[in-house]
Amino acid sequence: MGLPMAKHLLINNHEVYVYNRTSTKAMDLVKEFPSSCHVISSSDEDIQRVLADQSIGIIISMLFDYQNIVDVVFQNLDKLGGSPLSGKVFIQMSTISVEQSARLDELTGRCGGEFIEAPVLGTNTVAIAGKLQVLLGCSKELFERVESLNVLQNFGSLKHVGEKSKAIKMKLSLNFLVASLTGVLANSISLVQSNDLDVNMYADIVRDSALYFKYFDMKLPRLLNHDYSDMNFSVNGIVKDLDCIEKMAEDSKVNTNLISTIKNLYEQAGNRDEQIKGQEDFASVFEIMKKE
Repeated sequence: MGLPMAKHLLINNHEVYVYNRTSTKAMDLVKEFPSSCHVISSSDEDIQRVLADQSIGIIISMLFDYQNIVDVVFQNLDKLGGSPLSGKVFIQMSTISVEQSARLDELTGRCGGEFIEAPVLGTNTVAIAGKLQVLLGCSKELFERVESLNVLQNFGSLKHVGEKSKAIKMKLSLNFLVASLTGVLANSISLVQSNDLDVNMYADIVRDSALYFKYFDMKLPRLLNHDYSDMNFSVNGIVKDLDCIEKMAEDSKVNTNLISTIKNLYEQAGNRDEQIKGQEDFASVFEIMKKE
């Protein structure tokens, strides 16, 4: 998702330094925007050089998880010493836990910077279209200051959810809805097919009722075609998020029974193929609905 987001910044005349563990993935952007796109290598020296560059005012992270963020960003900031983020804003856009977001806020402050949590709602396809919903958790003053820079608007619409922790909590709540809807739809279709019912009639009945939601027609073809290759959100990614959701529910004294059940289904989906190992679209939960 990070690469299409970077492309929107470049299209709108921002100078961008792009980091990807596989740097060759970013080379197409360099070819298209040779004067404004710069690829950061995976060497600590190159990462530190960019982090220390005082002409760079905003650092955006869209890495897979908390540990990747610490390894790539904060271990290198520690090596620089002092306050390398002084005058800079660190915007964390990945889905991580509430506790992890708070720790990154603390680490950012130690390095002299300001922290914004800004997880996004939307798939890679939505990111390509520039229609993500960006959920921001920070003070109103910082939100207005960053909004005036016209950077995050390149990704889609901005929603100031509230102070720090509010945005990540909102994102985790939304991701549980996504995980649940996909699992329930997969289970329901499995019931239809296993009882020799007409799937097309089932779909028409849903569309003509109050049960219908747009997501239904987004996922239905993928399930019926058993097509999980064009990955919007991996099984591993949804399991990671469900771990964070379960912890948030426990801390909020919310019943975790359904969360645990949904997480268990996706864990089974992730273990169903030793070669794929969860690196396919999370709609593949459909494949474990029928008992052998």
